[in-house]
Amino acid sequence: MSLITTTFTKGAQRNRALGVYALAGAIGYSGGLIASGLLTEVSWRLVFFFPVPIALLVLVLAPLVLPRVERSHSTARGFDGASAVTITAGVLLLVYALTGTTWPARAAAVLLLVAFVLIERRQQLPLVPLRVFRSRSLVTADLAALAWACATIGWQFAAVLYLQQVQDFGALATGLGIVPMGLAIVVTANRIPREQVLHWEQW
Repeated sequence: MSLITTTFTKGAQRNRALGVYALAGAIGYSGGLIASGLLTEVSWRLVFFFPVPIALLVLVLAPLVLPRVERSHSTARGFDGASAVTITAGVLLLVYALTGTTWPARAAAVLLLVAFVLIERRQQLPLVPLRVFRSRSLVTADLAALAWACATIGWQFAAVLYLQQVQDFGALATGLGIVPMGLAIVVTANRIPREQVLHWEQW
């Protein structure tokens, strides 16, 4: 989103870029289901190696495609490393703690997340400016996106187990069975309200 809002000018050009962004994500989701099914038919280990050449291709092409922006020393932003470490470790520990009754991990996760908030309040250039949470529309959109992600990921996990362990579907057939959800996203990709970008730009 940051690359889109800083690379494309506001208006029709940026709206088109957002549409392509949503469409690419939906196509990647649907295509990934089919590709992973085909790879699993050969060996499930290939699923973990296949993204590597794609990531390397992105690393090679990104400097060639993205425009270069010259920044002076006075406007160069620093990197909020302390916040990055605390939020990453806090979230990882929280996920780990939710998988069992590991109270030390839960306590450590809470402490790290609290430390992240305290660090952000003191940083001149924070990783996540806390003032963005003053926007009710932005907070509502974020909560809706979180609920949607939890619902779809949870549903997909249960659906895969059901199709493979109860219906005895193979990996490819299971992937094809979930593709309709990705196709639905493709159809609705260009119907995303453009106001979402406006709220992001305000902050």
